[in-house]
Amino acid sequence: MIIGGLVKNVEATSALGNTVAFTMMFLSGSFWMLDAMPKFIQDVAKVLPLTCFREAFRGALINRDIGITLFNLGILALWAAGRMMLGVIFVK
Repeated sequence: MIIGGLVKNVEATSALGNTVAFTMMFLSGSFWMLDAMPKFIQDVAKVLPLTCFREAFRGALINRDIGITLFNLGILALWAAGRMMLGVIFVK
């Protein structure tokens, strides 16, 4: 919604959205472990929503730790609420 509110061209909105999504996929540790990345990239990855989703998913299915899963889902809920508010502001 934020990108759609800022960019008026449909093709540009799609391209920018894909750029953000693919960058987030590479930086969040979805394709390789965060430990293999430089420290500054690890710090950036910690604030990405896909990292929280990946940790929640891993906590539920692999580690079977409900605490980690609920914590990360809570962070995702806060992230989504904040971004939704920004989206409402930018979409007129």
